[in-house]
Amino acid sequence: MNWNLAKVLMLVFVSVFSGVVFAEDYSYRQDTLNPNKINVYDDYGNKIGSYKQDTLNPNKVNIYDANGNKVGYQKQDTLNRSRTNSYDAYGNKEGYIQQNTLNPNRTDVKDAYGNLDGYYKQDTLFKDRVNEYDSYGNKVGQYRQNTLNGNWEYHSQ
Repeated sequence: MNWNLAKVLMLVFVSVFSGVVFAEDYSYRQDTLNPNKINVYDDYGNKIGSYKQDTLNPNKVNIYDANGNKVGYQKQDTLNRSRTNSYDAYGNKEGYIQQNTLNPNRTDVKDAYGNLDGYYKQDTLFKDRVNEYDSYGNKVGQYRQNTLNGNWEYHSQ
């Protein structure tokens, strides 16, 4: 899986489960049987969910809990191609992510009303890391690739 797709999928998962993600550290591993599926594990090795590309719509990523129940999805906006919308399992829009127009290294996370919830920005020193910030600009976590196994990991501050 290439870096851009992995980055988008991580941001997708985080924006839907933003209340959950800040609690612990997480790792993301590609499923051994399905190359289009990414499994998410907590720091104890327990699977907490997964996400995978929709089979019928390549612009849609479905999000599942640990039991395989669909809890939401992300889909590229039909009118604004630079925006990816988040939906719950019932199709209600929960928010969106969009690249910042003034800073191309920053991706904004907004709620359904367009209010800034937080943002992601590429680390200035380590280009293989993505820092996560809350809406006030406080760093709350970081994504980085494990050099030993290649899996992406989330580390809270």
